[in-house]
Amino acid sequence: MRISTYLSACIGVSLLLLGMSARAAYPEHAITMVVNYPAGGPLDLLARSIAEYAGKTLKQPVVVENKSGAAGTIGARNVARAQADGYTLLLSVDTIATVNPYVYAQSDFDVNKVMAPITMAGTFNQALVTRKDLGVTTLADFIELARKKDLTYASAGIGSPGHLTMTEFAQALDLPLTHVPYKGNAPATSDLLGARVDAGFLVIGGVAQYVDAGRLIPLAVSGSEPDPLLPGIPTIAGSGLPGLDHFNVGFGFVLMAPKGTPSDIQALWSKLVADAFASPELRERLKSLDLLPTHTSPDETRAYLAKEGTKWKAVVEKAGIRIE
Repeated sequence: MRISTYLSACIGVSLLLLGMSARAAYPEHAITMVVNYPAGGPLDLLARSIAEYAGKTLKQPVVVENKSGAAGTIGARNVARAQADGYTLLLSVDTIATVNPYVYAQSDFDVNKVMAPITMAGTFNQALVTRKDLGVTTLADFIELARKKDLTYASAGIGSPGHLTMTEFAQALDLPLTHVPYKGNAPATSDLLGARVDAGFLVIGGVAQYVDAGRLIPLAVSGSEPDPLLPGIPTIAGSGLPGLDHFNVGFGFVLMAPKGTPSDIQALWSKLVADAFASPELRERLKSLDLLPTHTSPDETRAYLAKEGTKWKAVVEKAGIRIE
């Protein structure tokens, strides 16, 4: 069955390759996939898995390069300046397109104006977790305490998924929570474990082990479905609490190329990601990272980013979130 699936994928990609114009065959040499966050995280591991699959299918190496900093902007700028020939790609958290343009007040860089979105490449869940000695065990407990006491929450940084999720949560309930930004999920989690902050919306794949060990208390999942790594923990919308019945916050990863990259190359990479996600081996890797194998066409990706951008622009402006 695996051989049949692989052959079908190769045939589909081969047809796209054959359908390309009379320009030089693609790819003729190595392809660079830039990851705009540090090595070792879920995004980096996902990129290396996709690169491995694509390299075997295209019969050319796909090299992953990490260029992190400025909430992903450094790596994105690097790709935007590259030739629009399909040899330099970006794999990023989708906030590079849906949040950064509104958070960086003085920036002259808007990825939506200089990059072509190819496909969403997986989504991830977050959970609202608290330090174990905060004295709450349910979402209702947390909300009640937040109305009586000044609570702090950690995130991976200003404009990060955890910051935005808690901002929308606080806006929905008019809660006066204090944000403590960190430089990444790891230090945010570390200080939560050390009881230097009270709570946080953090990536489930990074905190599940501490929940299992009883070192963090899980209250709810941010997305539309419960998470298999946190059995028995409800979604926020599923909590039944007033004001939260439509709460559904999700983030994902997006593959992009410099604006002007030929549409057939974009279509090729969209199909490559879809075929990679159909691979049983890669699906197991994604499961271990608590990533969901979401895939979209270039048109669907543009529509999704535009919709999410409209939503987050309103949240950011209401909260006054800015990085000068």
